[in-house]
Formats: sequence, structure tokens, C-alpha cells
Amino acid sequence: MRREVSIWSILTVTLFLLFSEVECEQRETHARGVIRSAESFTFFLNPGETIQHFHVARDGKVRSGSLILELNGDQVQQRLFQVEKEILELGNSDSAQQRENIRYLNACTQYSQDQMNLMVFEQSVNIKNPQALNELEQLRWDILKNRLRASELSMKLERKGLEDCLDRYKLAFNSLQSQRKHLRNLASVLRVSAPFSGTIQFLNQSHQNRGKTPLAIFVLQNLEELEVEVRLIQSQFVKIREGIRAQVALDFIDDAKMTGVVTRLQGVPEKDDNGFLLFPVTLRLDDTKSMRVFPGMTALVTLFCD
Repeated sequence: MRREVSIWSILTVTLFLLFSEVECEQRETHARGVIRSAESFTFFLNPGETIQHFHVARDGKVRSGSLILELNGDQVQQRLFQVEKEILELGNSDSAQQRENIRYLNACTQYSQDQMNLMVFEQSVNIKNPQALNELEQLRWDILKNRLRASELSMKLERKGLEDCLDRYKLAFNSLQSQRKHLRNLASVLRVSAPFSGTIQFLNQSHQNRGKTPLAIFVLQNLEELEVEVRLIQSQFVKIREGIRAQVALDFIDDAKMTGVVTRLQGVPEKDDNGFLLFPVTLRLDDTKSMRVFPGMTALVTLFCD
């Protein structure tokens, strides 16, 4: 009887430990991932483009907004200088506009003079009764009216010429302004600056792309903010939430363990070779300064589920 109780006790303890171990394993999810930089920027040189000067070296640290390289923009700079010169000359060389303006003012003056002459004549005679005018007065009156009509027409023509001259000036000025804006934008693109603070991980010092496809010149990465992405099957993924802790053990490096936290569960799932969907999970590493950790390293990630 005592022996049976002992066997049942051992069996109960064994089952309890077994289920406890299974439950513990279910609360931990293991997956492999690759270390990467949270911020990464790659610059490509287009076919035919050339680099005038590098301002950084490989493994060099740069601050956000600092100049990294300058493309060869001699033609752009020359054209920008020419456009600036043409704008200045257009503003100073307004002789055509001045001539049109003087002609219009003269026409206005002539019209006013003819209008005044006609008014004075009509006041000097009894214009209310035109039939009472003698032949000389009638001829004089017709001449003055014809002169007024001619000067009015001349004034309108000169005004139209002045407006056309102003329109041509505005059109030329606006065209040059548009060219200057475009060239300035091109000139700013020729100066490549760092979009964030980081380290130059790759640097190709080829000053010209003679090929037919874009050529990678440099890779800027933020080594102070590293993350690792793992992919989990659906049964594992549903247990994960943002904010849970994880342990990250680097491959091939003894005692290289770090901690991390899940920061993102969004992404496009992909199918593995067996047809199972794999869902991406991104973790941010807590401490990367205590050991040499670089993007591209592989690691075993242990997620501690609730």
C-alpha cells in the first residue's frame, strides 16, 4: 500500500513538472533574426554623373545636415550665372519700355491739345447752329474734329504698344525667374547632406558612373539605434504584443547577450518554403555600446510572452 502511494506520488510530480515545462516553453518564443540599423540611407550615383569632392571618409561619423559630397555641376553653375546676368540686364535695359512709354505720353499730350483746340473753337463760334457757320469756319471745324479723332486713335495704338511691351517684359522676366528657380533647385541637389546623424558604413570613392545602372556610393547608418527583425508563424505571432521584453544572443560570440523590446508588429507577411505565413516582428535593442554590434549580424531572439 505504501509502495502504491509512492508510485502515484512520483507519477503526479513527474506530470506536474512536465506540464510546467511545456507551459514555460509556450511562454517563450524563439526565432532567428538579423541585426539592422533603425535608420539607413544609401546614395546612388546615376549613369553619367560625376562627383566633384568627398567630404567624409569610411567609418567616419557625420551629423545630421552635414555635407557628405558634392556632384560636379559646372554646367548648372554656368547656366545659373548666365540667367542671373540676363535678369540683371533685363532690369537695367528698359530703353524699349521707356521709348514706348514716351510715345504713349506724347500721344496723350497731342490728344489733350487737339481736344482743347476743338473746345476753344466751338466756344468762339455759335456751334449750336452749325448751319450759321460760314464755309471757312465749317472747314476749320472739320479739320479740328479729324485731328482729334486721329490723335485719339494714335493714343490707343501707342497704349496698345506699351501694353505689349510690358507683356513681353513680364514674359521674359517670369521665364528667367522660373529658370533661376529650377537651376537653384538643381544646385541644391548637387550638395548631398546627411539626413540624420550616423556612421558611413560603406564608401565607394568612384568619382564617375560610367555604367548604365545606378551605382551605390555610400551607406549611412545610425549605429546607436539598432533593431532586429524576426518572422513568426501565426500561432506564435498571436502571442506577441508591442512592449514585451526579449533576450538577444549574437551568433558565434560567447556571452554576447542583450535585451530588447518589441516595437512594431506591422509588415507584410511572407510564405516560407512549406507554405506557412511568416509575420514580421521588430525589436529595438536596449544597449549596443557595451559590445561591438553591427548591422548584418545574426542572433537568436527569445521573446518572453505573457
